[in-house]
Amino acid sequence: MIGKSLTGVLVLGMVIIMLTSFLNPLKQATDSARSESFAETRVCTSDGSGDNCVIDLTHQHVNTTLEGVTILQQGTSINYTDNGEISNNSQSITISGLPQINTLYHFDTTYLKYNDGINGTTNMLLRMTPLAVVFLIIGAVVFGVYSYTSD
Repeated sequence: MIGKSLTGVLVLGMVIIMLTSFLNPLKQATDSARSESFAETRVCTSDGSGDNCVIDLTHQHVNTTLEGVTILQQGTSINYTDNGEISNNSQSITISGLPQINTLYHFDTTYLKYNDGINGTTNMLLRMTPLAVVFLIIGAVVFGVYSYTSD
Protein backbone atom coordinates (compact mmCIF):
# COMPACT_ATOMS: atom_id res chain seq x y z
CA MET A 1 0.00 0.00 0.00
CA ILE A 2 2.79 2.42 0.90
CA GLY A 3 4.62 1.56 -2.32
CA LYS A 4 1.55 2.39 -4.41
CA SER A 5 1.00 5.68 -2.58
CA LEU A 6 4.65 6.64 -2.99
CA THR A 7 4.45 5.82 -6.70
CA GLY A 8 1.35 7.99 -6.99
CA VAL A 9 3.05 10.93 -5.30
CA LEU A 10 6.12 10.55 -7.53
CA VAL A 11 3.98 10.42 -10.69
CA LEU A 12 2.05 13.50 -9.60
CA GLY A 13 5.33 15.32 -8.89
CA MET A 14 6.71 14.44 -12.33
CA VAL A 15 3.50 15.66 -13.97
CA ILE A 16 3.70 18.97 -12.13
CA ILE A 17 7.32 19.41 -13.23
CA MET A 18 6.37 18.63 -16.84
CA LEU A 19 3.43 21.03 -16.69
CA THR A 20 5.59 23.91 -15.50
CA SER A 21 7.92 23.45 -18.46
CA PHE A 22 5.03 22.98 -20.89
CA LEU A 23 2.78 25.83 -19.71
CA ASN A 24 4.81 28.85 -20.91
CA PRO A 25 5.14 27.63 -24.54
CA LEU A 26 1.42 26.81 -24.55
CA LYS A 27 0.55 30.32 -23.30
CA GLN A 28 2.80 31.88 -25.95
CA ALA A 29 1.19 29.76 -28.66
CA THR A 30 -2.36 30.72 -27.65
CA ASP A 31 -1.36 34.39 -27.30
CA SER A 32 0.10 34.46 -30.81
CA ALA A 33 -2.96 32.65 -32.19
CA ARG A 34 -5.37 35.22 -30.79
CA SER A 35 -3.44 38.48 -31.15
CA GLU A 36 -0.75 40.41 -32.94
CA SER A 37 1.29 43.39 -31.85
CA PHE A 38 0.12 46.69 -33.32
CA ALA A 39 2.00 50.00 -33.04
CA GLU A 40 0.58 53.45 -33.71
CA THR A 41 1.04 57.06 -32.65
CA ARG A 42 -1.92 58.46 -30.75
CA VAL A 43 -2.55 62.09 -29.81
CA CYS A 44 -4.44 63.48 -26.83
CA THR A 45 -4.72 66.73 -24.91
CA SER A 46 -4.41 66.77 -21.15
CA ASP A 47 -7.51 68.14 -19.47
CA GLY A 48 -7.68 71.53 -17.82
CA SER A 49 -8.69 70.30 -14.39
CA GLY A 50 -5.90 67.79 -13.92
CA ASP A 51 -3.18 65.86 -15.63
CA ASN A 52 -5.17 63.22 -17.54
CA CYS A 53 -5.82 62.53 -21.19
CA VAL A 54 -7.60 59.74 -23.06
CA ILE A 55 -6.17 58.05 -26.13
CA ASP A 56 -8.53 56.11 -28.37
CA LEU A 57 -7.04 53.00 -29.92
CA THR A 58 -7.69 52.19 -33.57
CA HIS A 59 -8.32 48.53 -32.69
CA GLN A 60 -9.61 46.86 -29.55
CA HIS A 61 -6.90 45.56 -27.20
CA VAL A 62 -7.32 41.80 -26.61
CA ASN A 63 -6.76 41.96 -22.83
CA THR A 64 -8.88 43.61 -20.16
CA THR A 65 -5.68 44.80 -18.46
CA LEU A 66 -2.63 46.66 -19.76
CA GLU A 67 -0.79 43.37 -20.32
CA GLY A 68 0.92 43.73 -23.69
CA VAL A 69 0.60 47.55 -23.82
CA THR A 70 3.47 50.05 -24.02
CA ILE A 71 2.89 53.82 -23.98
CA LEU A 72 5.92 56.01 -24.66
CA GLN A 73 5.84 59.78 -25.05
CA GLN A 74 7.05 60.50 -28.57
CA GLY A 75 10.49 62.10 -28.78
CA THR A 76 11.36 61.14 -25.21
CA SER A 77 12.07 57.98 -23.26
CA ILE A 78 9.26 58.63 -20.79
CA ASN A 79 7.13 55.52 -20.33
CA TYR A 80 3.52 56.17 -19.25
CA THR A 81 2.40 52.51 -19.36
CA ASP A 82 2.11 52.25 -15.57
CA ASN A 83 0.07 55.49 -15.55
CA GLY A 84 -2.55 54.07 -17.91
CA GLU A 85 -5.94 52.61 -17.20
CA ILE A 86 -7.79 50.72 -19.91
CA SER A 87 -11.50 51.26 -20.47
CA ASN A 88 -14.15 48.55 -20.03
CA ASN A 89 -14.35 47.98 -23.79
CA SER A 90 -10.52 47.86 -24.14
CA GLN A 91 -10.67 50.53 -26.87
CA SER A 92 -9.29 53.54 -24.98
CA ILE A 93 -6.67 54.24 -22.33
CA THR A 94 -6.72 57.06 -19.78
CA ILE A 95 -3.22 58.30 -19.01
CA SER A 96 -2.59 60.13 -15.74
CA GLY A 97 0.45 61.80 -14.24
CA LEU A 98 1.15 64.12 -17.16
CA PRO A 99 3.29 67.11 -16.18
CA GLN A 100 1.26 69.85 -17.91
CA ILE A 101 -2.43 70.67 -18.27
CA ASN A 102 -4.05 71.68 -21.58
CA THR A 103 -1.08 70.30 -23.52
CA LEU A 104 -1.04 68.19 -26.68
CA TYR A 105 0.81 64.89 -26.18
CA HIS A 106 1.94 62.38 -28.81
CA PHE A 107 2.29 58.78 -27.63
CA ASP A 108 3.90 55.86 -29.44
CA THR A 109 1.50 53.13 -28.39
CA THR A 110 1.99 49.41 -28.86
CA TYR A 111 -0.76 46.97 -27.94
CA LEU A 112 -2.21 43.60 -28.90
CA LYS A 113 -5.04 43.63 -31.42
CA TYR A 114 -7.21 40.69 -32.43
CA ASN A 115 -5.89 38.49 -35.24
CA ASP A 116 -8.14 38.16 -38.28
CA GLY A 117 -11.03 35.81 -37.56
CA ILE A 118 -10.80 36.15 -33.77
CA ASN A 119 -13.74 37.62 -31.87
CA GLY A 120 -14.42 38.09 -28.16
CA THR A 121 -15.68 34.55 -27.58
CA THR A 122 -12.80 32.88 -29.43
CA ASN A 123 -10.36 35.16 -27.61
CA MET A 124 -11.79 34.10 -24.24
CA LEU A 125 -11.56 30.40 -25.15
CA LEU A 126 -7.95 30.76 -26.28
CA ARG A 127 -7.06 32.68 -23.11
CA MET A 128 -8.51 29.86 -20.96
CA THR A 129 -6.85 27.01 -22.90
CA PRO A 130 -3.65 26.77 -20.80
CA LEU A 131 -5.63 26.71 -17.55
CA ALA A 132 -8.04 24.11 -18.94
CA VAL A 133 -5.13 21.91 -20.04
CA VAL A 134 -3.62 22.10 -16.56
CA PHE A 135 -6.89 21.09 -14.87
CA LEU A 136 -7.51 18.28 -17.36
CA ILE A 137 -4.03 16.79 -16.96
CA ILE A 138 -4.01 17.06 -13.17
CA GLY A 139 -7.53 15.60 -13.04
CA ALA A 140 -6.54 12.67 -15.26
CA VAL A 141 -3.41 12.01 -13.20
CA VAL A 142 -5.25 12.20 -9.88
CA PHE A 143 -7.97 9.87 -11.21
CA GLY A 144 -5.34 7.46 -12.55
CA VAL A 145 -3.32 7.50 -9.33
CA TYR A 146 -6.48 7.00 -7.27
CA SER A 147 -7.52 4.06 -9.44
CA TYR A 148 -4.04 2.56 -9.25
CA THR A 149 -3.70 2.94 -5.46
CA SER A 150 -7.23 1.79 -4.61
CA ASP A 151 -6.69 -1.69 -6.10
